[in-house]
Amino acid sequence: MSRFLTFDNPQQVVIGPFDHDGKNDQYLSKIKFFDGLLKEGKAESVTSFIRYYTMGEDVWRETGTWPPDYIDTISLYFGENGILSSMRPVEPTGYDRYKVDFKASTGKCNRWFTNPGHGDVVYPNHSFKRSDAMPLVPGEIAGISFKLYATSVQIKKGHGIRIALAGADESIFNRFPEEGDPVWEVHRNSRSASRVVLPVRKLSTFTKKESL
Repeated sequence: MSRFLTFDNPQQVVIGPFDHDGKNDQYLSKIKFFDGLLKEGKAESVTSFIRYYTMGEDVWRETGTWPPDYIDTISLYFGENGILSSMRPVEPTGYDRYKVDFKASTGKCNRWFTNPGHGDVVYPNHSFKRSDAMPLVPGEIAGISFKLYATSVQIKKGHGIRIALAGADESIFNRFPEEGDPVWEVHRNSRSASRVVLPVRKLSTFTKKESL
C-alpha cells in the first residue's frame, strides 16, 4: 500500500481474504496482468486501482485512493467496565490493571492458524523499528501506537468491537520475561486517554437499502 501511495507508476492492488500460500484466483489474476503487458502483440495500458474485499459483507469494491474518499475517522476511548465510548475521558485518573497470565493461549483462533482457511482475521501492522522493540520502563507511562493492515470489515447491527490485550500466548510464543509476574496498567483518563481510531464509511454514502 505504501508503494501505491508514493510511487507514480501505474499499479493495481488487491486486498482480499487470502492466506500466505495464495489461492488460485490470486495466481490467475497475476498471470492475466502480466500477459496483458508482456505477451507479444498484447501490450495494454495499466489503469491504477485498489480492489478490496469487505469481510462480513462478502462484497468486492474498487477505489483509486486509500483510504477511499468516502471514509471518515472516529475515536473510541477506553472507559470504565470495559466499554468503548465516543466521549473523551474527563477524569484526571483512571486505569485498568492486568496481571499477565502466562497460561493464556489463543489456541487455533489466531492469525497463524486462520490463514489456511479457518476464518477472517485482522491484526496489527509492525513498524520493525528498533525503538519500538525496546523494553518498557517499570512505573513509567509509555505511549504505544500501532496501525492495522489495510482492510475492510462490515460490523453488523448488534455486533461489537473488542480490544483484546495479552502479554503471553503459551501455544505460540516463548515466555517473556522468563521470570516474574508482570502487571500492566492501561490508562483511560484525561491525561492519558487510550483509544482506538477507526476509519468508517460516511453515512451519507449509504443507499437506502444498505442502511436498513
